[in-house]
Formats: sequence, C-alpha cells, structure tokens
Amino acid sequence: MLQVKDVLSGMLPSVQLTLEQFGFDYDRAAEEFLNRQGTENLLPRCTALFIDKAQDMGPSTRRLLRPVVEQSDESDPNSRSADIFYDIAQNVYDTKMPRWSEFGLDMRGRSTIIRESFRATRQITELAVNVLHRLSGDTGRHNQQELISLGLLKLPQRNGEDGFEATSSQVEEPKSIDNSFDRRIDEMASVAKHLRHLLEEDGISPTDFCVIDNHSAGRILESQLAPKLAKFGVELSLQKNRSFERKANTLFATTPHSYKGNESEVVIIPCVDHYVAPEGKPVANGLYVAMTRARSLLAIHSISGGSDASKRVTDTIAA
Repeated sequence: MLQVKDVLSGMLPSVQLTLEQFGFDYDRAAEEFLNRQGTENLLPRCTALFIDKAQDMGPSTRRLLRPVVEQSDESDPNSRSADIFYDIAQNVYDTKMPRWSEFGLDMRGRSTIIRESFRATRQITELAVNVLHRLSGDTGRHNQQELISLGLLKLPQRNGEDGFEATSSQVEEPKSIDNSFDRRIDEMASVAKHLRHLLEEDGISPTDFCVIDNHSAGRILESQLAPKLAKFGVELSLQKNRSFERKANTLFATTPHSYKGNESEVVIIPCVDHYVAPEGKPVANGLYVAMTRARSLLAIHSISGGSDASKRVTDTIAA
C-alpha cells in the first residue's frame, strides 16, 4: 500500500526532480514529470491498481498513474485492471471529477455505488448530508442527484425546508450534540467538561476520541483547551500530515484533510465557526468530512456571531 507521494518520490528522480521541490502539490509534481518525459516510455509497475480517495487526485496525477498498470490485452489500451473508489462529497481540494476515458478506463457498465454504510450512524450521516447540501448550493444538489435517483437519499419536507433522509446508513444512535456560546472561553470550558464526562463517567478511552479543527483553531485548542484537559490528566496532541500516534492518556486533534479515511467512535468539532475559507465562503466539503468521521457520537461547538460565512455555517447546523 503506497501513498501518492511515495509513488512520486520513486519516479521523480528519473527526470532530475524531487518531491521536496513541490511540497504537497502532488499534481504539479506529476505535471512537471510528464512535461519532461511523457507517458510513452513509462514501463508498467503492476498488474492491477486500487485507488482510494480518487476525488482528491488532479488530472496530471491520474495521467501519470495510467501507464504504470500493464494492459491485459496489448491491442487494447483500455484493458488495464484498476479499481477506483471516490466520494465526491469528500472533495476537500475542489478537484474536478475526471473523465475516466482519459485515465485509460472504459467505465461503461463497470461502475457501481455502495448502497450500505456501517461507518456513521443514520443521524450523523443525515446531519452531514444536509449541512453539505445547504452550504454547497447548486453544486451539492447536482452531486446528490444520482443518490436520490437510487433511493439512497430521500427528500421529504421538514419544517418547510428540504431535508434529506439517508437510507444507506444501517446504524441508529442518539442525535448529534450542537452547542453555541457567546464567548470562546465558555465554548472551550464546555468542551473540556463534556470530554471529562465522557472519559470519567462513561468510561470511554481517550484513544476512541478525535478532535477535528479547521487549521486556524489549533492555537485556540493549545492555549485554551489543553490546560483544561491537563487538570484531569489528559494531554492534547495536535497531529497532522503524519501517521497518528495514540497513547492511553492522550487526546489527539487533527484536521479534516489529515483525517480523511479514518474514523473514531467520538468526534468533537470545536470552533465550527472557523470552517470558513479565506475568501469568505463556508468550507462545506471539509466540514462534511469532519462530521462523517464519527462512528457513534458527534459533538459540535461554536460561538455565535462572527462573519456572515461563519453565521451561515452555525445557522445551517442548528437548523
């Protein structure tokens, strides 16, 4: 099992490039490789390929991966064996969905949608789907049409607004928790109190928790939440862009980008009003990813007020 960066790290030196030159811009690294060599002289490296989180890959990366799979029929360029998994709702990098024919794959009659989910509860899934739907506007609705046509999402009337029911989720649990406060210090005190109750009263292990913030909240967690957790013997560890380390008395925090593909029994999302991009629009897909990492319990915390985009995020969740 390899990450895309591992594949690129092994290929780039052949054209006098290194991944360090591009940082996390993997698609630009793949583009520069292709500018220098192209795909004609690339030799196959495997007989079958499985790609997870394909929605995050840019066009150059997809073009570069195509020829590493050998053809089962030398006369048919579309005979490469590849299984590709993606969820457009988790597209946190705003990458356009590919034309699979450009990847060398004929997807006609060869694609399917997973119809059952046992990861998150129905209540968590429905909240996440509806928040994404309302924050994404026409783009979100377009991406959900196929799920609606298959009956995996239903659209009854709720309180005068459209609200999806997620029929694919097979697990029932209590509703998610949503708390809003006037001051950040009060929010952090509430988060710490809730965590202490879950740890000491409900007996949940710190290794079953994950705190997911949207980058900019990290300093708030370090300065305001970490000291409160330390009072009852729990260390807060901010981790991202690396393999996660879990210890018995350590509660770790990360970002939606780093935690994609992972899950925890309990997910805490503090400072949800920070799920706003610098240009002033809600980070809808990132918030969807954060919410759907929870298997059993999701708790969302925020402060009221802030920018129009922040208010839109908190008001949408509250609705």
